[in-house]
Amino acid sequence: MTVAWKRIKITALWTARILLSLVIFFALMVGFGTSGSDVEKMRLFADAVEKWQHNPDFRQVQVEYVEMGSEAMRSKLGFVNSKTVIMWLRSLPGLPPDWKVNDTSLSHYTDFTLGPLSAYMHLTAEQGLTDTLKVLSYLGSKETLTDDDIRRFLGDYKLYSPVATDAGAVESVRSLLADIDAGRKFEIDGNVSERITPHIAAIASSLGYPTKVTAMNVHQQRDVWQALDSQIHETDYELWRTKQANDWLNGVWAQVYGSMYSSVIRPTLAIREICRIAGPVMLMAWVGLGLWKRRKVSEAPNPLPRLALEGPEELK
Repeated sequence: MTVAWKRIKITALWTARILLSLVIFFALMVGFGTSGSDVEKMRLFADAVEKWQHNPDFRQVQVEYVEMGSEAMRSKLGFVNSKTVIMWLRSLPGLPPDWKVNDTSLSHYTDFTLGPLSAYMHLTAEQGLTDTLKVLSYLGSKETLTDDDIRRFLGDYKLYSPVATDAGAVESVRSLLADIDAGRKFEIDGNVSERITPHIAAIASSLGYPTKVTAMNVHQQRDVWQALDSQIHETDYELWRTKQANDWLNGVWAQVYGSMYSSVIRPTLAIREICRIAGPVMLMAWVGLGLWKRRKVSEAPNPLPRLALEGPEELK
């Protein structure tokens, strides 16, 4: 065997060892660096997304997306926070356009990580509400509104995947139209996030909390978020009407784009379960193989005594 071949063999052996150690390290990180409570948060979110695909009440979908999505974003996968993992995954080359990271992705995940109120305000600021209000006004003014009219309305949204148009989705639109008296002119027909901010400050102040969303902890955000809708309904009804339409639109967005995240969560949780078995098994197998080789070497007969005895014979 030539010296060059020996060097190639040694390099290949060490490369294999390094790759194997990285695989074992990754398996242990994913398998045991993702807690059971974090797994439950991700699983609950994925289960909710599946439920939203059939007969969704879009305003309720929004509530669940904000609360469960915020909880899931505060989980960790392999000791790494979900925001970092998702941003990395969405930065991989070759992804479909809807999956690729964009200019708002980081702020979206950051706001969801901070808490439910921060998540809600981010969603609210993202919606293009004006056109939706015009159609809702048209639908609300029709003397005879058919289910097909509503299905056409829902079908006009061109998003990542089709918006649900089944009986529950149709009923969600009818419920919205009735609650906001859609046939009557909207006094507020644009983005509502800036108008909501003073109400958040008022609620927070009454509870003794910081008035800025970013200064609140998760529990404080949840308290203010849960009181927000009723407070606006009581103090600014016209804002509440438009806010309901915005909340409904948030739910449409969540029903569609939630499936993108659940399609990643399911395989990730499956990989985590595999890693919890494969990681320790590979580690023990590697250690066992090393110990076996050492023992084999130590038990091998030593050729030096025989050479020592043969030495004088050769000199004769």
